[in-house]
Amino acid sequence: MSAKRSRAMLLLFMASLITVYFFVNFQKAVLIPVFNELQTDFGVGAGAVTGVVTAFMLVYSAMQLVTGLLVDRYGGARVLVAGTLFLAVGAALFPLSTRLWMLYFSRILTGIGAGTIYLSAVKEIDRLFPGSFTKVLGITMLVGYIGTGFAGPPVIWAVGRFGSWRLALGAFDALLAAAATLLIVFAAKMPKPPVNREVKLFSAGPYLAAFRNRDLRHMLGASPFMYAAFIMLLNTIVKKMLEDVGHFSAQSAGVVFSGMVALSAGFQLVPGALENLLHRRRKKLFLFQMSLAWFGVALAAAGILAAKGGALTAAGAMMVAGVWMLAAAGGSTPLTTSIFREVSDPKMIGVALSLSNCLVYLLTSALGQASGFLLEYFGRGAVVRTENAVIYPPGSYLAVMVMLLAMVTFAIWNGSRVPETNGRNIYRS
Repeated sequence: MSAKRSRAMLLLFMASLITVYFFVNFQKAVLIPVFNELQTDFGVGAGAVTGVVTAFMLVYSAMQLVTGLLVDRYGGARVLVAGTLFLAVGAALFPLSTRLWMLYFSRILTGIGAGTIYLSAVKEIDRLFPGSFTKVLGITMLVGYIGTGFAGPPVIWAVGRFGSWRLALGAFDALLAAAATLLIVFAAKMPKPPVNREVKLFSAGPYLAAFRNRDLRHMLGASPFMYAAFIMLLNTIVKKMLEDVGHFSAQSAGVVFSGMVALSAGFQLVPGALENLLHRRRKKLFLFQMSLAWFGVALAAAGILAAKGGALTAAGAMMVAGVWMLAAAGGSTPLTTSIFREVSDPKMIGVALSLSNCLVYLLTSALGQASGFLLEYFGRGAVVRTENAVIYPPGSYLAVMVMLLAMVTFAIWNGSRVPETNGRNIYRS
């Protein structure tokens, strides 16, 4: 193969990979705009719908640990092909589901596939673009955030346009199927590294060794708890909360959701812009990040209290400001990634990051399920059921925000115990 053709094939492979990653993030948030439709179509409560989200997140989090070992043994491209197949099949089955168990099964398949894509993409970018790793990864992450945004107003519009959540999601799934087909074709033509048979699959040794690092344990008790609060709210109930409590229209709530996505994407650039001004004192910025998340959740809770008092305009403004503050805090991932790298054994940074990713989504799953329970429990006797929606009272959402506030408080307590790194690796054996 000529160098020009090889370069073209490489770019096509990366374009298909980035497109698939777009749909990974789309799938994480796709239940938000169809929450009410799922409840009414299947005749179930909020707990059942959040349970579908939980099933996806639990599998997704577990796959973080498995994928790290798989890509070290087989390389990113091979794992990408298998993962993309699971992702496409699971996504296609979801709108075809006619029973609740089928919804769960399809989301589990989707979670298996989606959980392999990010780490596999990082592995391939590191192998194929070693000189421009940060730029290529940055483009990939940006497109991923756009995918999350597409799970908002575009899906809401499509549901209205087609008159069916099944047809709307089916149209997006057809695009995913096309991207998956292209990735598989291009991956088959790409040269791949040999299988590294020295890597043992499903070995717990590296993870147990990482937990012996006290500084890493503190960091695992801080960053994942804050991010889980943000991701659960973003991917599960924020749109419904605005509709039920603030009386937002579906379109207006979708705009607020898109604002959260835009802020979380834009704030990826903030830590890098500030680190030189702060002389790489990352702990100060980290504590500010978590404090911003805390005040965001508190402000949203205050908005819910205002709604209970009948002040809907003030309530809406406070809830929007609060969730946007939380989104800004949840978008500064380069800061926390840098701290993880600097408090970990240099030989085990990948293990540390996979532990962090796994914990984030385990917590997100638990929070999602707990939020469904809280909505039902604190809404008993006050739930309003219409033809198109199940509307929960402000008290239900206030209980959820109190839970998130406790989570972020715990994160700040642990974060205060993380040492200052000053931009250097400070690992101590």
